Amino acid sequence: MTKKGTSFLLESGEKCVQIPNEVIQKNYRKWDNFIIGQFHGNLPSHGAFHATFNGIWSNRVRDITVSKLRPRTIFIRIPNSASRARVLSQGMWLIEGQTMFVADWALGLTPLLPELTHVPVWLEFREVSPYFFSEEGLEHIVGLVGDPVHCHPSTLNMINLEVAKVLTIIDPTKEIPEAVNAQFMTGEISRIKVSCPWLPPIYKHCQEMGHNIRRCLTVPITCIGCNSTAHLPVACPKGRKKAVYNKDHIAKKLDMILINDNWQLAFPYAYGFFGDLDASDHCPSYIIFGKGSMSKRHFMISHFLLQP
Repeated sequence: MTKKGTSFLLESGEKCVQIPNEVIQKNYRKWDNFIIGQFHGNLPSHGAFHATFNGIWSNRVRDITVSKLRPRTIFIRIPNSASRARVLSQGMWLIEGQTMFVADWALGLTPLLPELTHVPVWLEFREVSPYFFSEEGLEHIVGLVGDPVHCHPSTLNMINLEVAKVLTIIDPTKEIPEAVNAQFMTGEISRIKVSCPWLPPIYKHCQEMGHNIRRCLTVPITCIGCNSTAHLPVACPKGRKKAVYNKDHIAKKLDMILINDNWQLAFPYAYGFFGDLDASDHCPSYIIFGKGSMSKRHFMISHFLLQP
């Protein structure tokens, strides 16, 4: 490399250099391998991107790289043209529990984050009459649910006649019908079942789609130590790991009984308690299933702080 160009000063006092258009045009084709990915929540970690993308798009070569462009936008470099075309053809992917939109990119293009009012998803149509099992026939059937884009290769090649898969643009806020009907010219009606293996998740806290609690921009932080919204301070994985007995007045290691909502419904009168510390540095835990005096004290997480 050599020093090129003539510098000059701006009004702010900072240096500036003018770059000729020939330099830009000469390197324009280098960006052909890049596409953009956009999220409706906080971005997952760089390591998660690298592992996921190379695992599902380039398992053998593992030559896909990722760079952050904006707070919710990333650059994805996919050298293989066939893999890049396959990624772009689907339009939307589920990455770390979030909806990621992908689009082609070129110099000078300002990406806009798509709204989750029209999203491409794979719909499955079962019990399709053999007379309608064609691209033209499915265009009529799929049009009752959304806008058809293209058929799955297994459907085009008639490999699996039990289900017809069609990439369809739908409104995720509207319920997908359980079935649709197609009529022959003779008047006979054929009922066709409709299903969708995956839809963008709706998070209850903000009533928005495309992300979960870990990536929501509006959910309050529950663990100040690591700025996480997914766990409490007592369960923070970045906390200190010490034995029970240390110089602190209260132990840092907690014994817990963890249950879920199904447990609480199945055993509404159950309660748990901890015994005395014995040979182990953990207290024995007990769960009582019968109805007792503590039945009104429902719990999701019970913990006991040991005094040294």
